[in-house]
Order: sequence, then structure tokens, then C-alpha cells
Amino acid sequence: MPLRDLPIQRKLVSFIFLTSLSVLVVSFLFLLSFETRSSKAVTTHSLEAISGIIASNSTVALIYDDPKLAREILVGLKAEPDITVAALFDKRGKVYATYPERLDASEIPAAVGADGVSFDFHQLTLYQPVIEGKNRVGTLFLRSDLANMYRRLSVYGLVLLAVLGGSGVLAFVLSHFFQRRISKPILALADAAKVVSEHKDYSVRVTKTSRDELGFLTEAFNSMLEQIQASLAALSESDQRFRLVADSAPVLIWLSDTAEQYIWFNKPWLAFVGRPLEREAGKGWVENLHPLDRERCAECFKKAFLAREEFRVEYRLRRHDGEYRWVFDHGVPRYQGRDFAGFIGSCVDIHDRKEAEAAVRSSELQMRLVTDHASVFLAQLDREQRFKFVNRAYAERYGREPQQIVGKHISEIVGPEAYQVFKERIDSALSGRREEFEVEVAYATLGSRWVHLVCVPERDADGRVVGLVAVLSDTTRRRQGERELERARDEALAASRAKDDFLAALSHELRTPLSPVLLLASEAATNPVLAPETRAEFETIRKNVELEARLIDDLLDLTSVTRGKLMLDLRPVDAHAALRDAIGTVRAEIEAKRITLVLELGAPRTTVLGDPVRLQQVFWNVLKNAVKFTAEEGRISVVTRDTTGQGMFEVRIADTGIGMSPEEIARVFEAFTQGDHAAGGGSHRFGGLGLWLAISSKLTELHAGRISAVSEGRDRGSTFLIEFPLAAASGAGGEDARPVAEDWPSPSADPFAGAPGTRGNILLVEDHAPTRVTLEHLLRRRRYRVFTAASVAEARALAAKEKIDLVVSDIGLPDGTGCELMADLKQRYGLKGIALTGYGMEGDITQSQIAGFVIHLIKPVRVQSLDDALLMVANWPQSI
Repeated sequence: MPLRDLPIQRKLVSFIFLTSLSVLVVSFLFLLSFETRSSKAVTTHSLEAISGIIASNSTVALIYDDPKLAREILVGLKAEPDITVAALFDKRGKVYATYPERLDASEIPAAVGADGVSFDFHQLTLYQPVIEGKNRVGTLFLRSDLANMYRRLSVYGLVLLAVLGGSGVLAFVLSHFFQRRISKPILALADAAKVVSEHKDYSVRVTKTSRDELGFLTEAFNSMLEQIQASLAALSESDQRFRLVADSAPVLIWLSDTAEQYIWFNKPWLAFVGRPLEREAGKGWVENLHPLDRERCAECFKKAFLAREEFRVEYRLRRHDGEYRWVFDHGVPRYQGRDFAGFIGSCVDIHDRKEAEAAVRSSELQMRLVTDHASVFLAQLDREQRFKFVNRAYAERYGREPQQIVGKHISEIVGPEAYQVFKERIDSALSGRREEFEVEVAYATLGSRWVHLVCVPERDADGRVVGLVAVLSDTTRRRQGERELERARDEALAASRAKDDFLAALSHELRTPLSPVLLLASEAATNPVLAPETRAEFETIRKNVELEARLIDDLLDLTSVTRGKLMLDLRPVDAHAALRDAIGTVRAEIEAKRITLVLELGAPRTTVLGDPVRLQQVFWNVLKNAVKFTAEEGRISVVTRDTTGQGMFEVRIADTGIGMSPEEIARVFEAFTQGDHAAGGGSHRFGGLGLWLAISSKLTELHAGRISAVSEGRDRGSTFLIEFPLAAASGAGGEDARPVAEDWPSPSADPFAGAPGTRGNILLVEDHAPTRVTLEHLLRRRRYRVFTAASVAEARALAAKEKIDLVVSDIGLPDGTGCELMADLKQRYGLKGIALTGYGMEGDITQSQIAGFVIHLIKPVRVQSLDDALLMVANWPQSI
């Protein structure tokens, strides 16, 4: 008999038993296969882990050739009973160590195999490389017995078989037990009838499982249910369609009853608020309203319900993430027949639109605020050159409000004449080019004004020019300021030139009267014919005249440095030599005050790149200052060193003088600054103008150096630290480069030495009569034949008439300059010259050298300097 025609009890037992048994058999086979693969994987993983440890530990043994250590490492495999053979091969493939230690040769592979794991039925073998860094230093071989794994699998299979047998018996018993409960289809029909009766659910059906009497009964029962369901389908179709549409709509939809209770919300609403229908129903949805909107919404809803009329309202609804979003709610009354059934409403999220509207309003307000308060004039024109927008500043420029200008043609506002100035550029901008220009415009109402105008084309979304934006600035004041600035600059340049001329003239006028005094005093101070007392008096005159000249030099030096006009003759200089020269100039004063001078010139590297004269001036000024403010029998120390790490030559000059307060240190390098000691009428206690340290500071900066001062206070002395960058070493042995020697011949010790008679003819050109007479007298005493002239014309006449060997000339002369004269005499007669002048600025010296003077002496000058210059010129190369 076919299975489908068997009694229902036997069918149920057979189906349940066969199904359960099939599932158990499949499970048995799957688990046994899985366990086999898992056991192999575990065994392989364990062997690989052990081999990795052994290989890592064997690296040292193979590198340092320590077989004993290798065997000790392999002996550790005793803890793994499944591993029967282990061998360690060196990098040449030779057996290095084995486990167990004594093995038959057949147990060990004759050669190293491929890296990795290989299975056969009884055993597992593995070759593991031994790596040191990136180099392979050997290979580890392991062999593991699989007997234990097979024993575990056998036990596991027996257990599964036992479980399979017991489960089959249990399945058979249970199938007989359950078939008595489910084999009676009549119970299913009864249950279905109960559901239909109690729940009005006509969609239930009873399945026909056979062709017996129960099958016919089931078929008749189902037919009856279909007829009932068909009569109800028409009633529920519209409701289902509504719910489908509502749940698919991109808006939030709700329904209410006549008692103002909300009875349904679509899925988008529930997803928006993140709450289930049960919590939203009734008045629960009000919890999602913004607290500030609840009262307003309640009044709107109540009014609409009472009047039964549609309503529109905006409010903030809380989204599932806690953010309140603006929504637009539109509710309309609904009816069933003629009976009012409540309201239906839909909500649209308008939050982004609200924010955009607020942003637009804010942007418009901000733009208007910015443009109305902008310092420029803004305007927007269409293609017909009519105003679309102007800022308030532009409108006020013409005495109007912005709305009075918008819509008008530009010529109506600026005037016909001004429009003609702008027209060409405006047309160009409307053709698509950016225009920027500055022009003077004659406005009808504003008068003549300078304006800077930028015209930028305005384009639509398709790139077509639909107008332009103009940014206009009134630059009249700037133009006027530029004219004033140019005039001020010209005046300043003229004043600067006048100041230079004044300083040069002042220097000349101050030095010239001192020249004859210093010449006579310096000669008399060394004249052995005079009495010692007389020579001492002349020496006093000489010192004071030189001090006066020094003050003039300081003033000119400070002016040149401050205005950046001081030229430096930079060369490698031995700083120790410059320091010793500076010490030599003050040694007499040190000895006169019985000051102890301590020198520690310990710097191994002393070559700096500098001007030797100016370096000596820096050291001399600081030393002079130390001597000046140190009492008799005081102490001055000069210490040098070089800072290897910083490449600086350092000089530290410390004294035991009057010291300085913190306030004095702060202004010690300022020009014309006296210390607190000068207060209260004591300014002449030490004398001076306060220029030496200021000049030293400026000169140090020009040499890329540093100068600083410290003091522990009044009467505790002062310390000055001077630093200059060291020059690069040039010698092969690493010695400092030596300074370049001056190209001057050494003067004779006795200016009157030589054969008797005339030593040469000198043309003396000097317009200051006392100086001219004094020089003539001194030169004649030195056996020179002297021809004197007070002007350029006289000098040229004498040079043409007499045989001249040397020219000694002033620079400033009544009818020309000494430079013009020297250049002429050098060209005509090949003469050499000495410039003896009160013009001592850098430019003056340069001009005199260009003109042909080989030596430039600055008034006032000692007679010894004049003697040295005469001897130097006498020995000067003839090719000069």
C-alpha cells in the first residue's frame, strides 16, 4: 500500500522516526569528519609551535657552533611523547644534533626536505627553517606519531554511535507518543472553527492531508471559510490599501477619533520619533512636542476639532536622536458616510527649509550690514548699465538713499562727463573682462576726485554676462598724501645733503683753527732746545688740542654710523694686535694713575674679519672709559678667549672703578648719556660727551659682533664683554690667517736726517693764513723750499712757473677744491700730494684718493704725523 494511503497514526510514526534518524546519521558523519580535521589541525598547529620554539632557540647554537647546546635544546622534546624523532641540520644540510641522541641512520632523512608539514597514515613530519635575521642558518626536522590521535578518534566515534543508537530509540518512542495528539485532524478543524468564531479571522485554513473521510471534511470546512472571507474582503481592501500607501508615503501621517485621541500613526512617523505605536496613541505623541510649542498646538487642534475644519500649523517635533525638527502639519476632518469619524493629518519635515530661510535672512542682513559699513563704494549694474544694488556709502556719496538710485542709469547719478570717463571700461567689463584702473574724474556734484575702480563681470548659471559688480574707492586723499610725501622726501633729501655739507663744513671750520696750534705745540713739546718746563706746557697744549680733535671725530663717527654711511675696510685682522695697539695708546694714562693692568691674552684663535682701525677704536674707547672711571692705584684686567662652540672671539675688560647702577647699564650705550655721577652739578667730574661707548656699540654691530656691560653696583667696578665672529682658518696647519699688513713704508726716526741743503720743493696750498704761515715755517725748518698759495688759481700759476716735487694742499679752498687742483696737477705734471684738511669723513677720504692724494691727513695734525707723511711720500713708488 502506498505511504500516502496508510493510516494517519502509522504515517506520523514513520515520518517522525525516519526524519529524526536521518538527522542523527548526518550529524554523526559531520561531527566525526569535523573531529578528524580538527584533530589533524590541532596536531599540526602544536607541532608547528613546538618547532618554531626549538628553531628560535637553536639559532645561537648553530651560529656559535655549539653542538652541546643544540642537543640540550632537543632533549626538551621529552615533554612531547608524540614526537619520536627530531634532528637539527646546519645550513649545509648536515645533521648537527638528534633526538633521541642515538638514532639509527634510517630514522633520519638523508637530505633536508621542503619546508612545511606532511601527513601519511601513521605519522606527521615537519621541516622548519632556522632563521637569524634574514639569513637561514639551518633546518629543524620533527616526526610525530599519530597513534594517540587515532585512539581519540576511535573513542569519539564509539561515543557518537552510542548517542545515535539511543537517540533512534528515543525518536521512535516519542513519535508514538506525539502521533496520538496530532493524528486526529478533527482537533485541527475544531481549533480552526474556534479561531474563526472568537477572533473573526476567516483567513485560517485546515490542510487536507489524505483522501479519507477527514480529508473530505477538511475540504468542505475550508470551502465554507473561503465564502465567508470573500464577503469580508471588499470591506478590508480599502483599509489595507490606505495603510500600504500611508506606510510608503514620505510624510508622517496620523489618524484621530472623535474624542481627539490619536489612534494610528504610519511607519515613517514611528521611525521618526523612534517610539512604538502604543506609546504614541492617545495623547502620548504630545510628549514629542517642543515644550514651547505644546500650548499653541493644543489650542489649534481644539479649535479645529470643535469646528471640524482643516488646519495648518508648524511646530517642533523631537526626532529619535533627540533633535527637535520643524514640521508642517496639515489636518483635515474625515467621515464615514455622513458621520464625523475624526481627523487625518500629514506632517512634512521643513527644518532644513526653516534653517535655510533663517540663513538667507541672516546672510542678507549681514551683507547689508557689511556693505553699508564698508569703507568702499559698492554697486551692481545690469547689462543696460542700470543700478541693481548700491551700498549705503555709495548712495550717501551722492546725497541719496539706496532705493533712490536702484533702477537708474549710471549717467544719471555720476553725471555725463564722469560717465564718459568710465564708459569704455564698463563696456569692457560687460563683454566679460575684469577691469581695474585708477583715474581722476570731474564729477558734476563732487568736483575733481581720484578714484580706484574694479569692475568684475557678473555671470548667470550658463556663464553669460548679465551685469557687473563695481568696487570703487576714493583715493583723492592718498594721492594728495603721495604728493605731500614726495615733497617731504625731496625736502628731507635736501636737508640730508645740507646736513652732510654742514657737518663737513663744521668739521673743517672746527679743525682748521686747531691745526697751527697742534703743529707748533707738538714740535715745541719735543724740541730739546726748550726748557723741560716749557716742553711740558706745550705737551699740555698738545694733549688738549688732540682731545678737542677727538671730540670732533667722535661726533662725525657717530653721525656716520647712525646714518649707515661709515665704510669699513674689512680684512683678516689679528684682534690681539689691535688690542695691544689700543692698550699702547692709553698706557701713559694707566701709568700716570698707577693702575695695575693685568693681561691674559689666552685666546688661541684671534683672527677676525674687520676694519683694523675701527677695531682698535672699539678697544681704545672701552679701555679709555675704564681708565677714566678707575681711581688711582686701581686695577684693570683684559682677558681674551674664543668660544669654540659659537665661533666668537671674546674680550672681557673689567675695572675696579665707580661701577654702574642697573639704570645706568640700561642706557650705557646711548649717545650723549652721562651716568648718575653727573647729576647734581657734577657733570664735569670726569668730563666727556658720552660718545665713546655709543660709538663702540655701533662699530661692534657693524662687525656682526656684540658688546654688553655688567656691574655689581656703585663703587664695585664694571665689566665690558666684547665679542666678534672669528674668521675662517686659511693656513694648511690650521693656524689663524694673519692680518694684511698696511702698504706703507716705515718712516725714518729722525725727520732732519740726510744730506745738508734743500730736500725738495713743496707747493703749500692753504687759505687759512695762520695755518699756512705755521706750515711754511715748519717745512722750511725741515730744509724744504716752500711755495705758498691761498687759492687754486695761485697754486696753478706757481706749478706752471716753478719746479714742484710735492703738493701739500687743503681740500676746501675759496675758488675750488683741493681735489680738483690735485687731479689737474697730477695729470699735467705727474705730481704727488698730501691732503691736509679739516674734511675727514669717509667720502672726503675716498674723493682725495681718487684725485691723486697719496696720504690724507685730518686737521689738526701733529708735526710728527706730518714728518711721517713727508718721509712716506718720499719713499712712495714712482709709479703711483
